[in-house]
Amino acid sequence: MNRVQLSGALGRDPESKSLNGGHTVVNFSVATNEKTKKGDEYVEVVEWHNCTAWNNTGQFVMNNLKKGSVVFIEGKIKTEKYTDKAGVEKYATKIIVNQILKIDTSRAASSAPPKAADPYDNFVPDSLPF
Repeated sequence: MNRVQLSGALGRDPESKSLNGGHTVVNFSVATNEKTKKGDEYVEVVEWHNCTAWNNTGQFVMNNLKKGSVVFIEGKIKTEKYTDKAGVEKYATKIIVNQILKIDTSRAASSAPPKAADPYDNFVPDSLPF
């Protein structure tokens, strides 16, 4: 199974290209970070992921996301082989985005999420028929 899930922030504004046949491809980068222990200290490690979204998913990215947007991505990993200008064969790994959600960070910064209604808030034990 080839499946990846990422949560991170866009490192640059998305770039769109229209291809023959009316297809749209959108490329963008996402930074993920984690803390890991190195000796006696914790250090933050940032990993960059090149992402590609097609058609409707790409349109969502172009219309709703920009540099700094926090997202959750589900997709697959694809490695492509190419030859650079000097004739050297290289490989590039990217994430092909199947689904993407924009995460609202303004709510995360507020204190606590709203409390769900408790069905027992208005419970009065004397109102039971037994």
